[in-house]
Amino acid sequence: MKRRYVAAAIPPLFIMLSLSGIGGTIQEPDVATHFSFFDWGIVVVLWNGEEKPLHNISIERIEIGGYVFAGAPTVSSVKELEAHQMCYLATPVFGFGQCVVALTLCYEYGGERYTTEMYGSFMVLGGIVLLLNEW
Repeated sequence: MKRRYVAAAIPPLFIMLSLSGIGGTIQEPDVATHFSFFDWGIVVVLWNGEEKPLHNISIERIEIGGYVFAGAPTVSSVKELEAHQMCYLATPVFGFGQCVVALTLCYEYGGERYTTEMYGSFMVLGGIVLLLNEW
């Protein structure tokens, strides 16, 4: 009697295991984004760890709150980033004191569009920007 229960339980178990493997194959691309630690302005560093290039990389939205008086996005988009390469997106700013930045970064990989949100706290001394905290 116990053998029948075990024999009846094994086929559904194999079916569930095979279906769970199908859903686990979708994953995010291996892309690392960080703010630059010490630079002339707010700089985003993007690393492509994939085997294929990224396309249409851009800063979709940037919000700066604090004592920043001027700023202009000079390098806000990159057409293509090759595999295992790094690029920088820069927004020079001028101000004094602490500021908080909220940034939305978009890129295309494998025909799909991905969005990454970044937040950071900075100390601005004229045109020099020092990263205090990133989350």
